[in-house]
Order: sequence, then structure tokens, then C-alpha cells
Amino acid sequence: MIVPGSTVIVRDEQWLVTSTAQTEDGLRVDVQGLSELVRDTTASFYAALDEITPFNPRDARLRADDSPKYRQSRVWLEAMMRQIPVPLEQDTLTVSSEMLLDPLEYQYEAVERALSPENLRPRILLADAVGLGKTAEIGMILSELVRRGRGDRILIVTPKHVLEQTQQEMWVRFALPFVRLDSVGIQRVRQELPASRNPFAYYHRVIVSIDTLKSDRYLSALQRQQWDAVVIDEAHGLSNSATQNNRLARTLSRRTDALILASATPHNGDPQSFAELVRLLDPSAVPADGIIDAKDSRQLADLRRLVVRRHRNTPSVAKVVGTEWAPRAAPVNLTVATSPEEEAVARELQDIWLFPESGRTPYSGQNGSLFGWVLAKAYLSSPAALAETITQRRNRLVVHNDAPWPASSTSRVDASALLRCEAPAEREAPFAGPQTEIRALDELARLNDAALSGASGKLLQLTEYLKEIGIGPRSKTRVVVFAERVATLKWLKQQLPALMNMPDKAFEVMHGGLTDEEQQSIVDRFKRSQTDLRVLITGDVASEGVNLHAQCHDLVHFDIPWSLIRIEQRNGRIDRYGQKHSPRIATLLLTPRCDRFSGDLRVLTTVVEKEHQAHEALGDTASLLGKHSVKGEEEAIRDALMKERDLRFSAAGQALEAAEKGDLSAAQAATADVTDSWEALLLSQLEAPETAMSNNTNQAQTDGGTGLFRSPSEYLNTALQAGYAHPEERPGDRGQGGGVGLQLPEEDVVELVPPPELRQRLSVLPQSYIKDRKINDGLLLVTSKKLGEDLYARARNSDSLWPTGHYLGPLHPVLDWAGDRLLSRFDRNEIPVMRSDVEMPVVAVVGTLSNVRGQVISRVLATVHFTDPGAEQPLFTTMHESFNELVETLSIASTTNLINPGPVPDGDLRALQHLIPASVDAVLQQMEPLADGMRERARQRVQMWRNRTADWAVRAGEIVQRGSLLEHRDLVDDEKRLAEMMKPQQNAMVRPLILVVPKEGN
Repeated sequence: MIVPGSTVIVRDEQWLVTSTAQTEDGLRVDVQGLSELVRDTTASFYAALDEITPFNPRDARLRADDSPKYRQSRVWLEAMMRQIPVPLEQDTLTVSSEMLLDPLEYQYEAVERALSPENLRPRILLADAVGLGKTAEIGMILSELVRRGRGDRILIVTPKHVLEQTQQEMWVRFALPFVRLDSVGIQRVRQELPASRNPFAYYHRVIVSIDTLKSDRYLSALQRQQWDAVVIDEAHGLSNSATQNNRLARTLSRRTDALILASATPHNGDPQSFAELVRLLDPSAVPADGIIDAKDSRQLADLRRLVVRRHRNTPSVAKVVGTEWAPRAAPVNLTVATSPEEEAVARELQDIWLFPESGRTPYSGQNGSLFGWVLAKAYLSSPAALAETITQRRNRLVVHNDAPWPASSTSRVDASALLRCEAPAEREAPFAGPQTEIRALDELARLNDAALSGASGKLLQLTEYLKEIGIGPRSKTRVVVFAERVATLKWLKQQLPALMNMPDKAFEVMHGGLTDEEQQSIVDRFKRSQTDLRVLITGDVASEGVNLHAQCHDLVHFDIPWSLIRIEQRNGRIDRYGQKHSPRIATLLLTPRCDRFSGDLRVLTTVVEKEHQAHEALGDTASLLGKHSVKGEEEAIRDALMKERDLRFSAAGQALEAAEKGDLSAAQAATADVTDSWEALLLSQLEAPETAMSNNTNQAQTDGGTGLFRSPSEYLNTALQAGYAHPEERPGDRGQGGGVGLQLPEEDVVELVPPPELRQRLSVLPQSYIKDRKINDGLLLVTSKKLGEDLYARARNSDSLWPTGHYLGPLHPVLDWAGDRLLSRFDRNEIPVMRSDVEMPVVAVVGTLSNVRGQVISRVLATVHFTDPGAEQPLFTTMHESFNELVETLSIASTTNLINPGPVPDGDLRALQHLIPASVDAVLQQMEPLADGMRERARQRVQMWRNRTADWAVRAGEIVQRGSLLEHRDLVDDEKRLAEMMKPQQNAMVRPLILVVPKEGN
């Protein structure tokens, strides 16, 4: 049987199996070379093309350990346990709690939900509100999948401006290296790979932007690649089934085992759209008509299984964030009086474009009442934004009508006369073509030019506020200034340096029109304290995903998005977990003195205030207007402005408003209305109950290894000593004291110069990390979490965000390399023999049961005890709950009494050889009833899944539309194939690990 952890012969070379997978081309076996010619080589073989021969465990030969304190045996045993995946049925954490972060209890809940045995495959929508650490949850889930042998091939899809940030978090915190295919990465791939080579088959772990991946160019390559796990960030952009983003998501959903979607705004108000996200995770969780009924207990159970939703004030979150999330300071709303020139523009907008007496605006297209508010919104952003909007509209009119209408401005009298003609025939004529609109646009442009060249009230107010919070030539204070329009961003960048008496390099503009490399570079500079960048002027491209709180605690809304969700997303860049300074958020409110247009101040002030109230009381704003999307909220707010009425809030918003006014009876009544709505479903009912997973982390960690060594550094040092026959061959270090100019405690540091075979493995690390920290010249590893976090923080004050020393977590590739090197020193099918304080010979054995895909379902650890070397049958066999318990039974947990007087003589080895097949047979016999139970549990889970699929197929078949029938059948077939592949195999695999005999004289 070929399963992860077993040894095979392929092409007359010895290989260690790291993973297996059933593909369209048959069984694929991923291996690591052990014999001399293929040592440190990775490969994949297909059973249909190559003869893959597993070693018979009964034929394993004994090899006497002659190393000091039996370090070869101890490293061998530890390395073997690291190679064998944690079984799928284990629902406790193994490695994620040991990464460079302090996981919070609510984050454990998300990991447990993803790994729940209820799911045949890990599928989850992480819908936590802004700032709760979805990236950390993603990393924890991925690290657990890797330890379970389900994370060899991983694809992460993100917005392009957070590519490097996500890549950095995955490597620094979780030791998961990803190849970043941004514009520079793609260029490198083209240079390294033939045009016919599939880059997604060549690189096992890839991070790429959704804008790159959704193009037709990569679709065929994706359709030929199977993934272990796919992560799609900002997944709310996938819900429209008619878009390229959705097509990409559907393709990836069917080509991956695990699927993780992440979005702080998962519901846009349309149940069909939300259902589409759920359908990507599990088609059978959504009725064929696409309508999820929140009152249906079965559907609600499916949502609880697939969706995690918490916010800042969810009890499980509020009780643990503590000082790591400083409370937001009271909002600062700065009202700004208009200059005379700005007031003239406002009155022109009011009288001509927003509320004309005739009831008709100059707009010559359809929905004329809307365009005036496009102009108004641009005006409220900046004179530069309004000028751009006027120019774009005017140019469109000229091009579309093939007539270069005169560009000279029309007098106010002429424009007003055209718009206020009293004779019906004359009133209708100006609206027959674009000429009237062009003249009105020219007049508006003339007035706006005067405002643009004069003193802007908002600009002067912004300057005063920036100085007030400490922005200045000799200050390190930083601020993020948000505005919607690119023209506003560029105008601010042009005006602010002189007004603030600061150099141009202290200001930077970021918007969606920049390349991914340019955006990542700006974010990188803003995060590092040693750069000159002090004021980041950005559009809403930075409102999703990117973390800006490392050096910054101030944010200014130069204009107000007409969306509570967008305001919350902006604020979440600095108001998030990890922010230890109370974030200060200011909003500039332009206040025209017009009698009707000034109403925007009342509505928009309400928007800003409600966002803050919802943040304090609910931790989430998406439910207040009941629209659940930026577009829906913008339309609702625009409608309120157009009709000069108050905003209409949803039941959740009404409850909050009543509570703020102290009307508890009204608040209770409104809250009752919420219980049957999507707000209840997304805000409370999807919160997972507290679990015991986090309570088992210490025990689970020993199951994944580390039972023989006090720390990863001790294991690494011992493995290096055991893996090299001669001390002079071992990798040298760069000198004590931390190297690279750091003074670090020696006991917390491991330094080595990577030899060629390790450099080859490290070539998949982020290229900027390799370059910035000169990894090929010397690698600095730290074993203390505190020191690792400190170095990560120091990086923000250096020339690179990559830390000088990397935390040596349990999945670090250096640990894999060191263990593999020791394993390669053993010949084919050999196991070590050592002495300890045991009373009789003991053979340690591991047994595994796998499914058809080759994934380990269950695992047992056993020791087989013999009365003496000549015994034909074992005296007894003991099954162990953990690896720690096993090593305690072998009396090898400590090296205190492990003194190697010399290897067990060859004659004794021959006398002991018969214990190996006897041990294998004994464990197989003991495992049979256990394996039956394992198979039955697995069969029950698979059958439950098959029943769900069959039931869904029947219901769907009754109402599925003819046009989607083919896709429906494909989904049913996919689910059936999945159930078949998850079935347990008939035979268990048993492998002897080590023979321990009593010390001489015992």
C-alpha cells in the first residue's frame, strides 16, 4: 500500500512518499529522494506510467545505532513522525497554535469549523467583520491542512495590492512559502519555464491576484490543475454568476479539495448572490432555486457548518481582544464652510442640475435626475474631481454626436434662459440634443475653474487638522487620507507639500490605476518607520485587505463615501486587532449654504455618526440600511438626498437608533423584527459555540512531533549532528551573537550557511526575502516567539519589512530538510536499534488507515513487547494515545540516561531480526477491530454525504432550469466522485519505527 510516510522504489531509487492523490491520470505519488543519486530531490510519479513498489514492512532490516546518546535513532523517530500526516478524523489542533502568533479563542472556532469531520472536504466562508484577523485564520487552517497531508498544492487569490502582505504573513508567521505571481513574478516565470509548461503545475504554492488569474490566458491552465487548497480573499466579488470572477471561482471550486472564501461583506442584500457563495463551497447546501430559507433548520445547520461570522462585540471576540485592540477615539467631524467660489458652484448645481424649477435638468441622456448627483458627489470630493467629471461627460457628448460643439463657456443668463423657457415648444427643444447640456457643463466648468484656482475650504481645513495631530517636517506621525476620486488624490498630492512645508517624498498617492508592483511598494514604504512617507493619500483600493496600523493611528475621510460599509472598510485599515493606540478618525464635511443642497450635510453626517454607533454597539454596519453592499447603500443614500428625506434604516438600524435615544421598548420591538431577517442570520446565528479544540492543543502538538526534543532548535541541531557523518561537513554559521549586526540571546538563535541542497529547497521562498536578507549567504533562525515578534516589529524600522531572523516554527522547511537528510543515511527499509532502560525488547510501530485518495483517515501508535530476544511471539501489545506516551514507554524521552556504549553487535541484530515481522503481524491483528471501527465511522460519514447529495439531486432535478441541467448533472457527478474517493481502503498499513532493547546488564 502506498501512503504518506511509506518508502517506495521507483526507477531503482529509494523514495519517501510525502503525499498521494487520485487524479484524472490515475494515482500520483509525490516523493522525496532518499538514495544517493536522488537525495534532496522531489518528484511526482504516476502509477500508470511507472512501477512504484512499496517496501514490505515485515522485511525491514535492523541497523545498530552507533551515534552519541543515540541521536540518530531519536532524530529518525521524530523525522518519521513528522512525515506521517495527522489523520483526517483528528479534530484537535496540531501545529497552528505553535506559529508566530498568539491565536485567539474565536480564531480556533474558525479552524475547527473548517476541519470538522462533518465535512468530507474543508470548505468555509470566513465572514468575520473588518479587523478580526481573517488572514491569521487562513494561515492557521492552511498550516493544519499541511500537517494533515492536505496542503501540498495551495493557491491563494487576493487583490493585487495585498499580494506581498499576504505572502509575507504566510511566510513570517506560518513558514508557508508562496511564489508570488505579480507582474514581476510572471515575467520571471516566463523566463524560467517553456511557454508550453503549466506554471501552476510547476509551483506547488502560488499567490496571485484575481485580476491576473481571471483572464482567459490562465483559465485552461487552471482547468488542468488540481489543488489541495484554494483561498479567495474579498470573495464578495464572486457572487455575480455573470462575471469573470465567478467563472474563475466556479472553475477553482471544482479543482480543489479545500476551499476558503474570505469576505467581511458576504451578503449584498440579494439572497441569490449570497447563495452563490455558499454554492461554491457546497452545492448541496443550496436549494436548486437558489433561495436559502433562514428558518429552515437544515439549511441553517448547513450555514453554520460552512459560514463563520463574528464582529468586534461578539462575546467570543470581545472577551479576548483586550489591549491588542485599543478602543476607537470619539470621531472628529469637521464642518467646512464653502468659499464664495465654491458656494457659486453649489448654487449652480442646486438650481440647474439637482432641483431645477422646470423639473428638467440639462442632461441629454436617460435618467437625467441621477447625473446631477454624480456631479454633486464629485463636487463634494474636490474642485479637481468635479472638473474631471465635467470634462469626461463633455468629451463623451462630443464624440458620440460627431460634432465638435463650441467649447467656449455660455453666460449664466444664456444657460438659465435655455433651462427656464416658458413656451412649451421652446421648453422641449433644448432637450432634443446635447447642445444644451454642453452649454450647461461649460457654465459649471467656468464657475468651478474659479473655485479650483482659489482657496479650498476643505483643503485648508485638512492642512490645519494634519498639523494639529502632529504631521510636520520633523515628526514621525503618519496619517491615511481617503478620497474616492483619483483627481482628488492627485490634487491633494500637488497642493499639500507646499501647504504643509514638507518635501514631496513625504506624500504618496495610491489608486487602482497603479500596477501591482507600484501599489505593493507604496504600502511597504508606509509600513516601515524609516521611510520618509508620512501621508498616504489613497482611494478605496486600500479600503479592503491592506493593514496600515503598524505605524499609523490617524485616518481622515477627505470625502464621505455614500456607504456605511465603505466607511467601515476604510476605518478598518487602522482600527483592527493589533492596534495598540486608540485610532483617531476625522471626517471633513463641506457645508454649502444653499437652502436645498445643504441637506446633504444632514444625511452624510448621519451616515458617519451611524457608522461609529454601529461600531460601538454592534461591531458591524452592514445591517443598518439592510442593503449589505456598497452599491446598494450608495443608491439608498442618493435616493434620500434626491428626495430630501431621512435615511430609512432596517430593523437592526431602527433598534440601534431607538437604543441611542433611550427608547428601550422601541428598541426591543425593532430587535424582534431582526430575528427573522438576514441580519440575524449573519450577525448572530452563525457564531460557532465554544469548542474544546483549543484545550487540546498541547496534547495534539505532541501527536504531531516534538515529543523527543524540548524545542525545534534542539531537534534541528541534533538532526544536523546526526545527518552529517563528519563534523566538518555540517553547515557553518555566521558567527555568534545573532549575526547581521544583531545582539541576540544565543540560546534563542540558530545560525547556518545553507548548503547547496538546502538552497535549492529555499529557492521557493519569497524572492524579495531571499534578496533583502541574503538568505543564501546565511540563515538566522529564532526559536522564541517573543523574539520572533520583536524582529518582525523591528523590520518596520528597517530597510525591509522582512525580519532579519525567521521564527523556527513546526512547519519550517529547514526542519524538513534536516530530518530528510538523516533519513537518507539509512539504506533501503532499515530501522534503527538502540538501548534504553526498558525491561524487555520493544518494537515501536505505527499503523494507518487511508482512504482511496491516499489520505490518512486514522492512525495508531503501538509498542510490541517481547519477553526476550528469542521470543517467537510478543508478550503483549500496547496502543498509545499520543507520541509522548510512546516515547515514555520506550524510555527515550530524556537523554540523561542514554549513554551509547557501542552499537548492538551484528550477531545480536540477526537474533533480533525475527521480532520485526512478529511485531507487524501483532499490530495488524490488534488493529483489525480498530480498523473496522475506523472504516465504519468513515463509511457513515461518506454515506451521510451520499444521502445528502442524492436528496439534493432529487429536489434539484424537480425544479432545475433546462439551461443549467448540464451543470447540475456535473455537480452531482462531482459529489458522487468525492464520496467514492473518501471511502476507506480495505487494508491498513503498518510500519515498524524502531527497536529498543534493554541496556547491557539490565
